[in-house]
Amino acid sequence: MSRAKTFDFVVAARTRTAAEILRNPDLLAAVLRHGGRREDLEKIQMYGQHAEALHQERSGAKAVGKVATITVKSMFAALRREHRKVLAVVRAVLTDMHEAGAPAADVGPVEQILVDETAVRRRLVVGKDGTIQRQAVRSRTREAIRAEIQKDAGALLALTAIRPALAERKVDQARLTQLRDDAQALSGQLAEKVVRKADGVGATRSTRGAAAAQRRVWVSTFGILALAAEEDVRIRELLADTTRRR
Repeated sequence: MSRAKTFDFVVAARTRTAAEILRNPDLLAAVLRHGGRREDLEKIQMYGQHAEALHQERSGAKAVGKVATITVKSMFAALRREHRKVLAVVRAVLTDMHEAGAPAADVGPVEQILVDETAVRRRLVVGKDGTIQRQAVRSRTREAIRAEIQKDAGALLALTAIRPALAERKVDQARLTQLRDDAQALSGQLAEKVVRKADGVGATRSTRGAAAAQRRVWVSTFGILALAAEEDVRIRELLADTTRRR
């Protein structure tokens, strides 16, 4: 008899079998005559119903999670597009500043914003000489990019020297504020996605636990049910779908 990993048709069939025997006095009497117990049948039914409820809950959460994932992807793509548009304007303004001979105190902060300061992580690589080396790599995770965009928007909002030049090119304070707020809002969406994923893993484990508990009681009771099935064709028919074919 193979091991149940989660809720499936076999778990459902075992639940249905226990419920039908409990419901029908004749079938229950046949099982009790061979040493079966009502309590064991009630456990098989209870564990199966619990596994099914958890499975349905997980399926519903998974569907919601897929919609949420699409939403996060859409928000992230829109945020990056807007960030690129804003930085294109900042580069144009910086060029104007260089041509106009703007003081270094004004130019420096603008140049710094255009530097990619996405968080750096280290990875091990094999060098040409065969030695193991540590290589710095920019993190391209959504959270790292989101944080960089939020930082850039906040820095631009604080630069009073280029506000008029940015506004002339349609990047005013309201637009920068929106960029910063959208980046901050996305942080919450990404965090919720991580939590939902963890919840899904927990639900899967709970479903497997309930299915496994049912299986333990079923294995100990199956021999008795098989004996009862020899004298009652109805029990035999109920047992038909309760075993996985190898």
